[in-house]
Amino acid sequence: MYIQNHRFYLIGFGFVTLVLVALSIYFVNVAQQETQLQELWNNFEAAKSQNDTKARIDALEKLVKQGISLSLTPLNDVNLEHANLENAKLSNGNLEDAKLSNTNLENADLFSANLEDANLENADLKSAKLFSANLKGANLEGANLEHSDFSKAKLSKARFLNADLSSANLFNAKLEYSDLKSANLSSADLSSADLSRANLSNANLSSADLSNTDLSNADLSNANLAHADLKDIKLKRANLKGAKLEGANFEGANFEGVRNLTLQQLKAAKNWDDACYDPEIRKQLSLPSDGSSQCEQ
Repeated sequence: MYIQNHRFYLIGFGFVTLVLVALSIYFVNVAQQETQLQELWNNFEAAKSQNDTKARIDALEKLVKQGISLSLTPLNDVNLEHANLENAKLSNGNLEDAKLSNTNLENADLFSANLEDANLENADLKSAKLFSANLKGANLEGANLEHSDFSKAKLSKARFLNADLSSANLFNAKLEYSDLKSANLSSADLSSADLSRANLSNANLSSADLSNTDLSNADLSNANLAHADLKDIKLKRANLKGAKLEGANFEGANFEGVRNLTLQQLKAAKNWDDACYDPEIRKQLSLPSDGSSQCEQ
């Protein structure tokens, strides 16, 4: 009995010892990690005060790799050009006027972030989360925005010249006066977005969802709208000179006051007889003079 109890005692003692050793190692590692993170923050702050761009970027990149949230870190008017901030946690962050050209922000979380007037030229924001973000006046020329989420984002007067927005989510986004000339918006979701007075000349909008979108006074000259969904779209006074409309859905679309639209363009689309036109165009299309029941009154 004594031997058996002694054996159990030794086993129990050994188990407790192992647990204590494991806990000691764990707490030592945690302490070391906290020390390292504090050093990174100190390096970042020191580089910021000394205006040392390279050291600042190096510290930020290491913090991002550690999965540390930068949401409360003021990065407004900071130069982060060419930085690798993939998967960065920047939700609600302040990046107003930040210099982010050629920066890697792929899959970054920028939910409700402030990027007003930021320079994101040629930046990589593929699959980035920009829901409700503020990008008014931002420069996104040549940026990779494929599969990015801009739903409900504020993008008025933003510049997207030659940007890749293919399959991007721009649902209910505010894009008034934005410059999307030659941008790739193929298969993008622009439903319920405000694109009034936007420049979409030469843009690729093939197979895009533009249902219930406001494109009043927009420039769509030479844009590719083939197979796009234009259901209930507002195109009042928009310029459609040379626009490609083959296979586009015109159900309930409002073309009142539209400019430079030919009958040939119209008849290349689907449901063109269920859209709203000026009386003269309705006459040329041999449509009833009272208009479609779905037209805006």
